[in-house]
Amino acid sequence: MRGFTLIELILILAIIGVMSLLTLPFLQSFQVSSDLATSGFNLLATLRQAQRQAQTGQDNSNWGVYFDDGNHQFILFRGDSFASREPSEDQVATYSEIFSFQPDFGDQIVFSLFNGQPSASGIVQISGPNNQVRVILIAADGQINIGN
Repeated sequence: MRGFTLIELILILAIIGVMSLLTLPFLQSFQVSSDLATSGFNLLATLRQAQRQAQTGQDNSNWGVYFDDGNHQFILFRGDSFASREPSEDQVATYSEIFSFQPDFGDQIVFSLFNGQPSASGIVQISGPNNQVRVILIAADGQINIGN
């Protein structure tokens, strides 16, 4: 009966080490892509929640979302604007500092009471490292969708 020699064991460990090093960048890239998708879906859900709360007349008020990219967060708020909101109603969602949220319509969007129409239409571009991008589309008629 014959076992493995020390050289064979070292060779096998070296092969495993090299394979691990080669797969690490792929796994990190996959994680970033997954986190980017999650951030996009979280924003999509928050925008739809604000619209739904306005449409159902919750607290007889408009609802909106404020984008605070400097603090890596977006905030669901109640009121006609972020400045005149009711701070006790705020729902803050944070995202990783490796991402940037850039709306092309300013730093907030407000959905009108009962009809849910947005105060602006446009896109929110979510950018990550390695030129990865997710886009949230907000149409003038109130449709909110996620793009590529």
